[in-house]
Amino acid sequence: MPEKLYSLDLVKKLAHNNKEVVHKLINVFMEQAPASLRDIKSAYYSKDYAAVSTLAHKIKPTYGYFSVHGTEKDLELIEMLSAIESPSPEIEEIIIKLEQATRMVVAEMKADLN
Repeated sequence: MPEKLYSLDLVKKLAHNNKEVVHKLINVFMEQAPASLRDIKSAYYSKDYAAVSTLAHKIKPTYGYFSVHGTEKDLELIEMLSAIESPSPEIEEIIIKLEQATRMVVAEMKADLN
């Protein structure tokens, strides 16, 4: 069986194993994570690097709660690189990588809920 792209361990602990709360948090992630990445991408292409950094910082805990592999370091790197306030092909690559990872996690979450 392939390794899960995320874990509910911390979410369950924070929700005191309340299935309804866990389900609600999963739905919030599935809705807000892709939207937040779109906002980061939009801010990056608008050259609003302060917003890029702020948005990356803001969503980092959300990915952490679900233990989405590799995203914390990527979001920290976006924060650090956007502080330089200049275009960076690396930021763009990381955003694309995060979008792909998020799509896969959301798809897995949807499958797990069914």
